[in-house]
Amino acid sequence: MRFPQNVHMFHTKNGLELLVMPDLDTNLVKVDLRYRVGAAEDPMGKAGLAHLVEHMSYELRLGDGGDGGPTLTSFLAERAVYHNAYTTWDETHYTAIGFREDLLPLLTVEARRMSAGCDDIEPALLERERDVVQSELRQRDGSGKRGYDFLRGEVYGRGHAYQRSIGGSAAEVASITAEDVCGFVAGHYAPNRAILVVSGNVDPNLVAGHVGKLFGHMGKRADMPQRTVGPARLDGTSSRHTLDVDEATALIALPGSAFGTKEAVYQRLLVELIRGRVVGLLEENEYMTHVAADVGGGMRAPLLLVSISVKDPARLKAAVGAFFDEVAELGDKPLGTPEFIALRERSRASLVRTIEPFMHEAMMYTDYAQYTDHDRFVLEELGFYEALSAAGLMQQAQRTVRRSASHIAYLVPDPEAETTETRAALSLPPKDYELEDWHLPIDPSQADQSPEVPPRHPHALVRSYTLPNGLRVLLVPSLDYPVVDIRLMFRAGSLHDPPDKPGLARLAMNLLRPNRPQVQSLQDLVAVEQMKVIYMMGGDMERYMDERTTTFRMTGMSAYADGLLWWLHWTIENGIYERDDMKRMSELLARDDDDDDQVHAERVRTVLRSLYGGEHPYARGGELERTLASVGPSELRDFRDRHYRMDGATLMVTGGFDAGVIRAEIERLFSWGERGPAPPLPKVPPAAVRATTQHLAVFDEGARQTGVLIAFDTQPGLVQHQAARLVLREMIDETVSSLRERLGATYGVSVRQASREGPGLLLIGASLDHERAVEAFEALLAALDQLRRGDITATFVRARRRALRKILADSFHSKSVADELELLMTYELPAMYYDTLAQRIADLRLSDLRALMARELAPQHQVVLVYGPRATLDTMFQAAGITGVQILE
Repeated sequence: MRFPQNVHMFHTKNGLELLVMPDLDTNLVKVDLRYRVGAAEDPMGKAGLAHLVEHMSYELRLGDGGDGGPTLTSFLAERAVYHNAYTTWDETHYTAIGFREDLLPLLTVEARRMSAGCDDIEPALLERERDVVQSELRQRDGSGKRGYDFLRGEVYGRGHAYQRSIGGSAAEVASITAEDVCGFVAGHYAPNRAILVVSGNVDPNLVAGHVGKLFGHMGKRADMPQRTVGPARLDGTSSRHTLDVDEATALIALPGSAFGTKEAVYQRLLVELIRGRVVGLLEENEYMTHVAADVGGGMRAPLLLVSISVKDPARLKAAVGAFFDEVAELGDKPLGTPEFIALRERSRASLVRTIEPFMHEAMMYTDYAQYTDHDRFVLEELGFYEALSAAGLMQQAQRTVRRSASHIAYLVPDPEAETTETRAALSLPPKDYELEDWHLPIDPSQADQSPEVPPRHPHALVRSYTLPNGLRVLLVPSLDYPVVDIRLMFRAGSLHDPPDKPGLARLAMNLLRPNRPQVQSLQDLVAVEQMKVIYMMGGDMERYMDERTTTFRMTGMSAYADGLLWWLHWTIENGIYERDDMKRMSELLARDDDDDDQVHAERVRTVLRSLYGGEHPYARGGELERTLASVGPSELRDFRDRHYRMDGATLMVTGGFDAGVIRAEIERLFSWGERGPAPPLPKVPPAAVRATTQHLAVFDEGARQTGVLIAFDTQPGLVQHQAARLVLREMIDETVSSLRERLGATYGVSVRQASREGPGLLLIGASLDHERAVEAFEALLAALDQLRRGDITATFVRARRRALRKILADSFHSKSVADELELLMTYELPAMYYDTLAQRIADLRLSDLRALMARELAPQHQVVLVYGPRATLDTMFQAAGITGVQILE
């Protein structure tokens, strides 16, 4: 298998490890800096220190000596297309992406972060980031996290580096001082403990020169000792814990395998094998509600984790026994060659697909640099796949999945159980931190000038043609990685649901499965054998839909592209609907009713119903159970026959493949069906008419934070107003950031836009600390009012610049190219849509934006939903002077 590994390695004399990965299929550069230090190094009583240092490092000033210049986060907000960071037990990782010309500024940011000293830590910023981190902890807290905390405490034991949570507790974070932060930075943030990876449109020698000048002179060395990480204690024991949960769950910890080893590759296959086999457990044992498997723990002492949930706590131990019996039977029921090959090929394809995207590639290579002792990187791991065998997998399963080498944490419901998280009693009252905002200087006259628009990166060459039956085909065969992305998109979506059967389109999509024919002829036998072969190729099928389209997506290795096309053809042309599948879906829908994601989705639907009207197609959803109970296979077949037509559909194939071979296969497999008009797209009604803002409240006494959703219905379309909307989104994002930057009352505020065939959506969401919810809610409303009425010239110039940079950013891989083609085809946009959109952003004027805001941010187009404890919500609305709130059940 051809694999495009192109890595240049350098080392500076002070110990910095540098990897440079040139990629000319992008106009971007990416700088990843990894410190071999994480929460494992947190001192006793100061859990969360490494994570807080990660936050604090963004608040360093770019200029030496604290000269009042921009903080690193402010500078990156102005210059980077994207930036982020994370902390684990074993690593702290920083990422920033910019354009080719941004290489030196992005490297300068990381050099400044590494050279920081104690004088650079500002007390006011530390106070704020402590509050932000505690908001993050509360936002992510929950019974699932606490259950995992219990398990880690049992298997790693007191004092182990992985026993404490990465973020720590609110009390411990509150106790962290500037001296703690200073000592941690001085002891760990140094060249000899860092890996720097630069990827994208770069010259390796130029990068090496910049790095030498910025980092090579640093005499700073990390001398603070690092914790030794011992193995997990897995000796057949069990523990029992009470949690405020609805279902009893068993968390089973088993021995994990070290990253980058052959055993770790077997472990991936074993996880998938367990997931596949336990589906049968759910079907055979109705008392079980959920079974899952994954890899957890830290990288230096990993765990294989299995979770099993049941309706009746008294049957939890029986469920655990059934799981171990099922795995033990693998020895009596040997894994068949087709099943093993399918597991292996899916795993191999998943690895390559994970590395292919520009966003992920460098991060994966940083893992190889940190956790392996060779310089072959992914080639070493890909080589392991050639030596795998079904017998080897069975041996690993028998070594790994044993009661005597496990720990089982039984988590049982107890609504009266006290939470394990306690809030710290902070000595400082909530306050505005009075921090000075910093932005690059703006000349107001820039608002009336169009910034220069450089050409977008050269587009991937698209080969386009149409079959006689009306199927449009788009091929992009020239990408580097040996993977393929195949999408068949039909012009039918949720808008085509019958009025009395909401969700029928989604059911028709999800329940369609390939028919396994009865062998009554030679042709049937060939089809059955071909299905076996295709299954062994390890391809994955994904299905998704929006209001106007339904897409079936196949992904896998390029060598099997023709087989994946056959599988897609067979599913669509010969797919069937079975009542047993419908019954299983009904059970799954009933089981997931109280899932956190489902609860949030229903709250969003509540907002949409208020925006558009209860019967509007954009506001419908959540009725799948009712529709599923009222239809049979014949209704699903009828929907498929009417809407899954070749005429008007689009087949897109992107990746590294032989275009001639694939074109011939497409013509052989997809030339069925006659041309003819597809059912027309239903007309989308406008949004509901309201006199003013509608305020809604949901009382939730158990909410960890107070939630706010502010929504506006916007005008339809992706052409006329899209440039202005993209700039407006950036302006809102900057303005509402005060909730984090000044108040420290939230981990963040999300701003989402959806431009559609009918009325669009602008949705702003925030999770607020209960104690800070009143002032934070007022600040959020004030931020929106500032946009409507204040002087926003400088905000507009900055937002226009950011929006333009994001549109111009390009990186080509199988998924990103397919995503772009799919958007263009969905809305029937021209090939040069993004180039035109970039110019429209540049030509946008503040007067244009104010005209859009006058309509789309008007009170009559706004709905506000707040959820949390009643006392908090009552105080919030009273402080904001809001009356006439509709209370929802």
